[in-house]
Amino acid sequence: MTDQTDIDDTEDEIALDATQEGESLLSTLMLPLCILVGLSILGILIGVSFM
Repeated sequence: MTDQTDIDDTEDEIALDATQEGESLLSTLMLPLCILVGLSILGILIGVSFM
């Protein structure tokens, strides 16, 4: 049982390192993406309501 938790711990550490490295890149990409998607959805809804 202890061996299994040790393996999980190392995997978690590797995953954590990967997320920390990719977090800045993801956050810089996701913010404008989310804004664009939100605005496009709003535009579609407004356009449909005025049709």
